[in-house]
Amino acid sequence: MFGRQPTKSTRIVVLTSVFGLVLAACGGGASPDADVFTAAPRANDDSVEIATDTTAVTQAPTEIASEPIALVSEPVALDAEPIEVTVTLTEFSVELSQSAFDAGATYRFVVTNNGSVGHELMIVGPLEAGMGDMEAMDEAALLVIEEDDLPPGATVETTYTFPVDGEIRLEAACYVPGHYEAGMKTQVVVAG
Repeated sequence: MFGRQPTKSTRIVVLTSVFGLVLAACGGGASPDADVFTAAPRANDDSVEIATDTTAVTQAPTEIASEPIALVSEPVALDAEPIEVTVTLTEFSVELSQSAFDAGATYRFVVTNNGSVGHELMIVGPLEAGMGDMEAMDEAALLVIEEDDLPPGATVETTYTFPVDGEIRLEAACYVPGHYEAGMKTQVVVAG
């Protein structure tokens, strides 16, 4: 009617092109980052479920660091538990479960007043004549637990890390008036 009929090879090319366009339009070539919708089988005409997966897949970099790694000559304990030290205060003594400490290590002091009166605990350099008033002592102290916090029968916990300054000779003592003079002190050594 309009002239000559298409050849068989022309029809195959046209049909293949149309089929390719239909496939492309239906999403056959979606990228991995595109949303994927999957229709669930229909239980009846009223319900259709659609599942959506929008998770993008990324690859971890495979680059290897070329910088030299610094080595630590001594092991460093990250998140190490503090070393527990029990301190018992009575009339008129200070008893520690240990009296030698490592500089830089963290200690948890568990201080119990087993006496019948209030006490305090201070870790300071040895008391020297004319050292000054209690305010000066408080400022010089490395660790202080006040008398108000240690009534008879009380237990107080605190953590402390001694400074790294070589060997230091200290005293753990109670400076409530009359207690130090009555012998409520003990020697402490910090080495580092």
